[in-house]
Amino acid sequence: MLERRDAINLDNEWRYYLLATKFNSDGAYGIMFDNSATDSNNLPREGLQVSSHVTIGTQEGWGEWKTLRYGTAKGAYFRTALHELGHAFGLLHNDDGWDGEAPVLDFSFMNQTGRAVSRCTAASPLSANIKYNHADRNLYQLRHWPDPYVRPGGVEFGRASNSTPPITPPDNDKEYETPDVTLTVEPLKDYAEVPLGAPVRINITLTNVSQEPTTVPADISLKSDNISGAVTDPTGTARGFHSLFYLDRPEEVKTLEPGESLTASLTLLRGGQGALFPVSGVHKITVKLSWGTGEGVPFWVALGSTTVLVTPPLDGSHAAAAHKLLTTPDTHLVLVLGGDYLEDGVNAIKQALQDKTLRKHFTCTEAKRVLKQGTPDIDEANNLVSEEGIVLSDAEKEKLKKLGVVFLE
Repeated sequence: MLERRDAINLDNEWRYYLLATKFNSDGAYGIMFDNSATDSNNLPREGLQVSSHVTIGTQEGWGEWKTLRYGTAKGAYFRTALHELGHAFGLLHNDDGWDGEAPVLDFSFMNQTGRAVSRCTAASPLSANIKYNHADRNLYQLRHWPDPYVRPGGVEFGRASNSTPPITPPDNDKEYETPDVTLTVEPLKDYAEVPLGAPVRINITLTNVSQEPTTVPADISLKSDNISGAVTDPTGTARGFHSLFYLDRPEEVKTLEPGESLTASLTLLRGGQGALFPVSGVHKITVKLSWGTGEGVPFWVALGSTTVLVTPPLDGSHAAAAHKLLTTPDTHLVLVLGGDYLEDGVNAIKQALQDKTLRKHFTCTEAKRVLKQGTPDIDEANNLVSEEGIVLSDAEKEKLKKLGVVFLE
């Protein structure tokens, strides 16, 4: 998108980059992939994608579209494109509205497709229930939000929906911290101190501390819409982070029994406001998990935090490599996506690999990159991960295994 779109005057025209492909890496029907989680693009919320070759499921609610290739179910395919465009307008999912007393079922554009299908039957399938318009609440938002809330490059995605009335109808977006779970945040073992320029890896653990089973999101990684956070540097400046994607898929849930936990690993480098760890000193990392309840409380929230110490450059090589990493936004996209098409980011990581201090922190990033480049290099990836002392989280290790890397235990 960054290569193909040209500069425009947003006071005169808004343009959206709709990428129609067979699949996306998550198997979702669609993605809003320009989600202001990176500062590579200073005009977030311009990019969206729909998948034509995903196979529709066997649920009865699909009706005549059941088991078809998604692109052949024209109504569903078109609806997903408009759903992702709604995200580009700043709208969140609107699966079950709430009138203050009971859920309101609505099959408008911002319903997640999977949830809409689950409320349909063979006799009353999705094709018969689609409302080819936005829900009343979303129409209210689009009509009454200030221009920066809707236009590309305006406020960060999700911020508009959390503003106070009368911009949104009262009480629809409140968050309440739940007493039933705790969210523990810890740096990767032995890496509460990291050198300037390195990504910071943290582990998070969600634990049911109540006496009853409780339902939580099944995915608490940075691939999930439910996870966000901020890093506060030694000067008191806070910079946010969240998923690079906003996926059109049903939110999977998991029931945690009393005392049971759910874990994930996050690798943090940059966010929409720039480098998350731009200076040496103590940084505070705050993680927020939020999810809808469908029980009258719009969103439950669990919060956790930790600190890491970012150490200053050890020598000229480290200083130069850190400077390159901190001033190259595309480094973040290479870390998340891999591949060889973002030359500035690739070059910044290659310079880090030449530095003895930073190399071990970027070795697994390089291994993933060579596996996702035009011609995957499994031998090079295996050589990289066999180096002594490399730093990687459990999530990164599992990802590399799925890409074909063999770890010698």
